[in-house]
Amino acid sequence: MDYVVIPAYRPNDKLTKLVEDLNEHDVQIVVVKDGPSEYDFSKLNNIILLEHEKNMGKGVALKTAFKYLYDNNCKGTVITSDADGQHLIEDILKVRDMARNHKDKLVLGVRDLKRGIPFRSLLGNTITRFIFYSSSSKYIKDTQTGLRGFDCSQLEKMIEIEGDRYEYEMNMLYEYELEDIIQVPISTIYLENNNNSHFDTLKDSLKIYKIILKFSASSYISFLVDYFLFLFLLYSVQVKSLILANVLARAVSSTVNFYINNKYVFKNRESILKKYLKYVSLVVFILILNTIVLKILTSFGIKAFLAKIITEILMFIISYNVQKNLIFKEK
Repeated sequence: MDYVVIPAYRPNDKLTKLVEDLNEHDVQIVVVKDGPSEYDFSKLNNIILLEHEKNMGKGVALKTAFKYLYDNNCKGTVITSDADGQHLIEDILKVRDMARNHKDKLVLGVRDLKRGIPFRSLLGNTITRFIFYSSSSKYIKDTQTGLRGFDCSQLEKMIEIEGDRYEYEMNMLYEYELEDIIQVPISTIYLENNNNSHFDTLKDSLKIYKIILKFSASSYISFLVDYFLFLFLLYSVQVKSLILANVLARAVSSTVNFYINNKYVFKNRESILKKYLKYVSLVVFILILNTIVLKILTSFGIKAFLAKIITEILMFIISYNVQKNLIFKEK
């Protein structure tokens, strides 16, 4: 049996039409009523209805359905679809068929984001794609797609992924290697200029980018520690060696950065000594690479101030990926 999971927060008649069309195919529909609604769910036929008394968020709604299917020994595929009518039946079935044939993969229905898309959605998708690529080195054409498919054998993994709202779908992408993600082209449909979307641009974006923002804050704090300690050693303590003052300041600021990232950003529970040794190696590597890249850029005639900015951005991306995927990654 194949299942179509539909999280529904204040839906309208587009959900009615979606369910009616899906009932013409051999699938079991699971609708999650996510909080109070004026919509009459009783008019939906042949569905499994799960309910939240208050709005819990899309991530929680999806995991409620996943847990129900897991507890009831789900066999087959699970397809997630939005309730707003922006996924065509043929696209839902296309994703289902691909998931049937690739049981160990995550299948994404990806839209063509170059045309037929409201500016707000285009901007949000573009920024999200860039940040996701920068933080994972994985290029996903449509990181915000709600049309996804996978085999029931992956339900336990899906339930354990963190996130209550829209950030859950982003976290899902982080859990898979790029070769384990299949991207299937689907139609691009934005009804009524996407005005029915419940995505809170500021609130939900902050949750999606939370780990990046924490890492950025940690880096900024470490920079301040490094900068002011360097000045203190040089002018107050009157350390005569510029290099010694720089090395001491960098050693302290790096330790501060390691502590914050370990405890508050990545929250890793493995051996601290082993992680710290890896982190020190990264600091040395970044310092050497920073110098090499800076010299290469300036040798091409790029002004030093601009070369420094470009270099620091590259080092930020490399440092984030190494720390997330090697140093602080849970086994």
